Amino acid sequence: MNIKKHLSYWFFPVLFLIFMTLNLIFIILSYQQYRDSQYHKTLHSLTNTIFQVYLRHNNALESSDQANIHRVPRYISYFFSDKPTFYPVIGLDIPTKYQKNSYFLYTDIRKQIETELGSLPFFHSKDVSICYVDLKQCANFKIELPNLYYLYFLLLLFLIFMLLLIPIHFVYKQKLVQPFLRMQALADKLNLTSGSTVTKPFNFKNLADLMEKTCSKLNTLIDEKMYTIQAISHDLKTPITKAKLYMYNNIPTKYHDELIKYYDDMEYLLAQISVYAKKTYFKEKRQKIDLIDFAESVCHEYQINGFAVSFSTTLQKAIVIFRHKALKRVVQNLIDNAIKYAGSVMVHIEESNQQLYLLFTDSGPGIANAHLTKICDPFYRVDSARSHNIPGSGLGLAIVKEILTHNNAELMIYNNENANGLTVKVAFQMP
Repeated sequence: MNIKKHLSYWFFPVLFLIFMTLNLIFIILSYQQYRDSQYHKTLHSLTNTIFQVYLRHNNALESSDQANIHRVPRYISYFFSDKPTFYPVIGLDIPTKYQKNSYFLYTDIRKQIETELGSLPFFHSKDVSICYVDLKQCANFKIELPNLYYLYFLLLLFLIFMLLLIPIHFVYKQKLVQPFLRMQALADKLNLTSGSTVTKPFNFKNLADLMEKTCSKLNTLIDEKMYTIQAISHDLKTPITKAKLYMYNNIPTKYHDELIKYYDDMEYLLAQISVYAKKTYFKEKRQKIDLIDFAESVCHEYQINGFAVSFSTTLQKAIVIFRHKALKRVVQNLIDNAIKYAGSVMVHIEESNQQLYLLFTDSGPGIANAHLTKICDPFYRVDSARSHNIPGSGLGLAIVKEILTHNNAELMIYNNENANGLTVKVAFQMP
C-alpha cells in the first residue's frame, strides 16, 4: 500500500474519532451548563415557594390573586408536619431576619438555603425540610429535577449520530480494501477461504493470513509446474537419442546435417527448460566480483572463437555482489542473443548515480516497442522482428531476468535512438 492509500485509510477513522470526542465534550459541557442553570432556577423557585408557603400559613395573603403571584413549580411538592421529615433541615426565623434587614430578606434566605444544600448542583432529586420557627411547623419539600431527562435526550442524539456514522464508516473502510477484496476473489479461485463473514467483515488481519495462504498455494502450483516441465524435458532426451541412432542407421548421409540441426535445436531447448526448471543458478553463494575482469574474460572467450564481440570501459574497478556462475550465464545469454540476431555486440561498463551499468549494444533489426515489455516472459519469441530461421527457446531472457531479480539487479531493454539495433542494460547496486 502506498502512502496515499495509507493516509486515505486512516483519514476517516481519525476524523470519526475526533467527531465522537467533540460530541462527548459537547454533551458534557452542555449537560453541566444545563445542571447549573437548573440548580439556580430551582434555588430561586424554592426560595419563592418557601416565602409563599410561609405567608399563606401566616394569613398574610388573603387575595387569591396575590396567592398566585408565585406559583409552585410542578417539580416542587411539599407537605406539612410537626417535625422535619427530610434531611437536611433548615430552620428559618423570618420575623427576626425581617427586623434585622427587611430589604435583603429574600437574599439572606436564598443564601442560607444555598449554604445548607451545597454550592454544587444536585443530580436528579433532593429532599429538604424547612422548619418555620414562629409557625412551629415544618414544610417538607421534595424537588424532582429533569436533569436526567435532558441527559437522556443528549445521549439519544449522540446515539442517532453514531447509528448514522457507523454504517458510513463501515462502507468507507470496505471501499478502501477493494484491492484486497480482489485478492480474496483470487483466493476463492484457488479454493482458499479468507474467514470473512457478514458479522466478521474482511479486514487486514485475515488479509495477512489470506496472503500467506495464497502465496503458499501459488508456490505449490509453481513447484508442480516446474516439476512437470523438468520431467517432460528429461523424458524427451531418450526419444531424441533414439531418433539420432535411427537417423544414422537408416537415413542417407546427405540428409544428416539438416536433421542434426533440428535435433540440436531440440536438445538446446530441452537444456534451457531443464535449467529454467531446476533453477540451479540460485544454489551458489553470492561473492564479490570485479565486473570489469569478469566481462572482459567472457568477451575474450568469444573473440578467440571468432565472434565479433568487443569490450570497453573507462573504469579501473567495478565490484558487484553476485553469484559467479549465474552472472556468467547472464552475460553469455545476452551475448548469444546479440550474436544470433545481429552478428556482433559491443559490451561496455559505466558508472552513474552510485550504480554500475553493463551494456550490450548490437546493430540488428531491433524489436517493436509493443513487444519490449513481453520479451522476458518464458517461451515468448518475437518472430516478426527476428528471423524464423534462428533457433531459440524463448527462455534465455526469462532466465536472465530471473537471475538478475534474485541478485538485486535490474534489466532494461530498449531500441537505439539514433541507429538500428537494440541495447540491453543491466544495472547493479554498488556494495
